[in-house]
Amino acid sequence: MNLAGTKLYADAFVPGQPAIPMQNQRSLGAGLLYKWQRLNVGADFLFTANGFYDLSLGANYVPFNNALLSAGFAVKQLSYSFAFRVKYFRIAYINDNSWLINEKRKGKSGILNGSIYGGFIFDFK
Repeated sequence: MNLAGTKLYADAFVPGQPAIPMQNQRSLGAGLLYKWQRLNVGADFLFTANGFYDLSLGANYVPFNNALLSAGFAVKQLSYSFAFRVKYFRIAYINDNSWLINEKRKGKSGILNGSIYGGFIFDFK
């Protein structure tokens, strides 16, 4: 995690702006994992200088070779995701409460409104 601390830009700024707002960030995390056969269940706790920041819970299940079902939930942000992966392709439903910086497009049908993400995955070993 970020134990030593990092000084980051606090917000967007205009190039040449005389006073650019900066923010110090420091964090500590701890995780737990339980593995049983083809099921993995885990939790991550994240603490900052101000105390508890968030708790993330997740689970992965391998139903058959080259396939993966996964789900995750962030307690304080109330965001969640479900994903299915087969070999090199992954499709996911992500409800991020508009925290992700990504291009948002409204679908023609209006079902799920841009919360489905998919793509190809390449593992480098």
